[in-house]
Amino acid sequence: MGGLKEERHNSSKKRENLDILILLILPTAYTTIQYYRNLFKWPAFFRFMKISDLSPDKIIEKTAEALKKIPEVHPPEWAKFVKTGAHKERPPVKEDWWYTRSASILRKISKLGPIGTNKLKKKYGGKKNKGYKPEKRYDGSGNITRKILQQLEKAGLVEQTGKGAHKGRILTPKGQSFLDKSSKNGKEKAASKENTSS
Repeated sequence: MGGLKEERHNSSKKRENLDILILLILPTAYTTIQYYRNLFKWPAFFRFMKISDLSPDKIIEKTAEALKKIPEVHPPEWAKFVKTGAHKERPPVKEDWWYTRSASILRKISKLGPIGTNKLKKKYGGKKNKGYKPEKRYDGSGNITRKILQQLEKAGLVEQTGKGAHKGRILTPKGQSFLDKSSKNGKEKAASKENTSS
């Protein structure tokens, strides 16, 4: 009997200790949850936002709009008639496709740089439909890629560099800031659309 009473006493003591521990932990946990809730509210979240937080399509769309304001980046006269690669059947339908491609190249440099014209050509290549013959893969236009890189370099958004055996373009601090701002603006507009729809 004495052993049973002692066992009950010990278990009740453990419960008391557990209750005290819960009372100590709960306020701390609640405070932590509140802190992170406030931290990730708009617009405080923008301080920690990266380019990858936004979908590639949105980044390219917003960056293309921003590139239209930069005088160094502009489509040449022949851009209306040219195809973007041998695998394409027709020229691009969109009138502002030059800015979209420039924004896409800028994003690829931010993720893959240093990267040169040859590797970028492969990124924008594709398979050509040859009818009954097997499809063949072709690279994208090297001339378009080269011209866009030159324009972006002239605008101070990219620069040539070399990391060991790897040579090509990387983003300059100005280019990185430009992309970050485009991502931030895209995130803000997306958030405002969500608020208005709700």
